[in-house]
Amino acid sequence: MTAERKSLSGEQRDLKQQFVDQRGHWSPALEHLLSLDPGFIEGYLELANYTIDEGALDRKTKAFLLLSLDAATTHLYRPGIRTRINDAFDAGASVEEIVTVLEVASVLGVHAITTGAKTLADISGFPERSAAEAEAMDAQKREYEERVGFWSERLDAIVEYDDTFFDRWLGYFGHPLTENPLTTKQVELIYVAIDVSTTHLYDEGLELHIEKALEEGATQAEIMEVFELASLMSAQTTFEGIPILVEEAQKRGKLQDFELPEAIDGAERER
Repeated sequence: MTAERKSLSGEQRDLKQQFVDQRGHWSPALEHLLSLDPGFIEGYLELANYTIDEGALDRKTKAFLLLSLDAATTHLYRPGIRTRINDAFDAGASVEEIVTVLEVASVLGVHAITTGAKTLADISGFPERSAAEAEAMDAQKREYEERVGFWSERLDAIVEYDDTFFDRWLGYFGHPLTENPLTTKQVELIYVAIDVSTTHLYDEGLELHIEKALEEGATQAEIMEVFELASLMSAQTTFEGIPILVEEAQKRGKLQDFELPEAIDGAERER
């Protein structure tokens, strides 16, 4: 016996229109959910409306934060990246600003070496260095602090083990921070976002960048909004999973009245 898909009720049609009006898009996953569990859509819509549309942070900054969350190396959610780029454009962002957001977020990948090198040092200690080498490494640390604005003891191990890598990394990491179009507060909030992301949860970086964001004028309410925005990625489980569920169910003779949607066009971006 197969499940029958009934025509949308008036309430379901109203919910769909409300979602499109308020969030500006619709998608195959949402179309399926509208029949399978409209209450989930209603709950997500209320959460997204509050988190994205209200609060202390402006819409462009929120778009930057959501873009960094979806584009981070620990997530790389392509439908979300496209949506957030368009949201940023809609909020008045320039191409240069969006490029910088992606460059700043890309720094997350270096946590492999900050964590790994520190762990190696904790286990085996630092290699011996001559006085000249130690002086050169101190100069590197000063340059980093001048360009980036802080120094973390977690970085000591990188300099100690491979000062050439550290120099190259500073050139990469420091580039988007030089004459970038974002405010320093926006940059720090991006770092907070990618460190608090469910797919990363990097406590030490999170603590450091919360402190820096506060120093740059961010309020507790604004930082809390970063956490709230990061929580929205939870819905991506259904955005990705529901269309696959319907497809596989149909192969087993279930949900036969469900039509598999065509590819999402530019107006039907996932959020």
